[in-house]
Amino acid sequence: MTGKDLYITVAQMGFARTLEENEPYFYRAANLSLARIARRFPVIAHYALPDVDGSKTAHFDIAALTEDFAGFPREPVFRDGAPLIEGRDFRIEGGCVFLARGLAGSFTVRYIHRPREITPDTPDETVDLPPYAESLLPPLCASYLWLDDRGELATHYLALYRTEAEELASTLNRHGGAALSFRNGWDKG
Repeated sequence: MTGKDLYITVAQMGFARTLEENEPYFYRAANLSLARIARRFPVIAHYALPDVDGSKTAHFDIAALTEDFAGFPREPVFRDGAPLIEGRDFRIEGGCVFLARGLAGSFTVRYIHRPREITPDTPDETVDLPPYAESLLPPLCASYLWLDDRGELATHYLALYRTEAEELASTLNRHGGAALSFRNGWDKG
């Protein structure tokens, strides 16, 4: 979905096929929607740190080193594929990671990707969301646009967004958090 596709789809959601009067509000609503969906369904990016010698505490401002930093997920720092322990191996302050003295080697920092904004200048760019979450944009954007003029329509589109977001979250998390029951030989190596 491109910004132009989103614009056309939202225009068809009760605006008599045009958003000319609401165009400035459309971009504000689209970016609010984009940010909200990105918080709910974050994309995790990775930043490889330069080799650390461990002789002193190492400091890396991930927010300054990346153009798309939005925050840190759980377990943000890894060495050789294994997560490090916050408070023991590293600490976080704002957008910065501090590695404890004595830790050496190559590290990877995971961070939450901030999506590119939708603007009138970039109508043909693909919306910066995973494809599975793109369908959430039109109803949420329409709910923001209708908020002042027709509250019942805004409520309808917000409810539609929430239902679709819950269904998507359920689908994405379907296999997470289940405990294995060791029966029928599963517990034998």
